[in-house]
Amino acid sequence: MDGVDDTPIPNGMVWNMVYDPDAPQGTVEEIDHETLWQRLSYFLDAVLPVAEEAGVRLAAHPDDPPAPFVRGTPRLVYQQAMYQRLINIHPSSSNALEFCLGSLSEMTEGDIYETTRHHAENGNIAYIHFRNVRGKVPNYSETFVDKVISIWRASSEYSMKRALAVS
Repeated sequence: MDGVDDTPIPNGMVWNMVYDPDAPQGTVEEIDHETLWQRLSYFLDAVLPVAEEAGVRLAAHPDDPPAPFVRGTPRLVYQQAMYQRLINIHPSSSNALEFCLGSLSEMTEGDIYETTRHHAENGNIAYIHFRNVRGKVPNYSETFVDKVISIWRASSEYSMKRALAVS
């Protein structure tokens, strides 16, 4: 990736998909990070009770690319510590994380192994997405698994801490 696209999203589109070809001219409404967090909270307050009743775990993927804004829209989880805020909005075993090692490691703040250890100890990880990158946003590239992040170490942190949390 050579940089973050700041082109505003046209009305009738979600990222790169047209859902309304007849939408009026213009771009999507600009909002700030707090408004986006409020919208997520509203969504989780409505959806999590149903997920809990059904025994379903929702798993949030971190922003990819992890930049504060992409195409003029704010992002929620562009630093590792923001995953905890997502969990704290509505603490529930159904409010979990898709733990993408690649996206988390390309973030400019935090330690991937400490973050893995923390969320494993607290039972927040629904599953781990084994992906690896070299560099930090906005200058990063995909690599083969185990070339930059020690996938073995991250897995060990998850397995050992998760085992301790369950026992």
